[in-house]
Amino acid sequence: MPAGGGGGAFVNVLWAHGARGKTTAFGVSGQAVEAMGGRSEKSYETEATLVISSEAPEAVASEIASLTSLAGFDLLRAPPEDIRDISFDTPGRELQAHGLALRIRTSNSRRLITLKGPPESAGKGVVRRLEIEAPWSRDALDDIQRELALRGIFIDCGTEVTVDADPLAAMTGLGFGEVQDRETRRLVRNVVPAGRGDRQVVAELAIDHVTYYLGVHDLRHF
Repeated sequence: MPAGGGGGAFVNVLWAHGARGKTTAFGVSGQAVEAMGGRSEKSYETEATLVISSEAPEAVASEIASLTSLAGFDLLRAPPEDIRDISFDTPGRELQAHGLALRIRTSNSRRLITLKGPPESAGKGVVRRLEIEAPWSRDALDDIQRELALRGIFIDCGTEVTVDADPLAAMTGLGFGEVQDRETRRLVRNVVPAGRGDRQVVAELAIDHVTYYLGVHDLRHF
């Protein structure tokens, strides 16, 4: 945020098919997944990001979190999530060049590895992208390696890399470097049809408070 500027927040709307700083966001997401060898989950997300511009973004986020219904759907509270995301790339920034994003996520003590594909336009202000995600393991790492190889990025997942240890150390051992470190406090709302009929969860609305750690200078964004 520029010095002296107003506060801000962003809104992510997601659908899925087959520095010490704080950014406030909320999103809606649904998930239909395809298994990869019985290990990783492969899905396609469609996402729209909207910007909230306000002198008091946290108040706006709190107002959103207090909603119990929206656009004909009920919003049901779910347990909050504490998330740490560390993103990686090769020394030559090959993933960035291909529009890919690779991260290790720790969510409420659960460790996941995630690869996101390049965003594709799905309409005005809407993007669609591949997502492969699985609990951290040798099999999951092999799935990621195969997907990268299909895109011309070759990573040697040799036996000398011990995946049972710290995943961050393993990623460094594979030649990846850290490109982003962020923490998220996520308030989750399950989106279900209104009324007493079908109450199957069709999407997720997440109100995120994000801190980006940038080394010497941390970023504070409201």
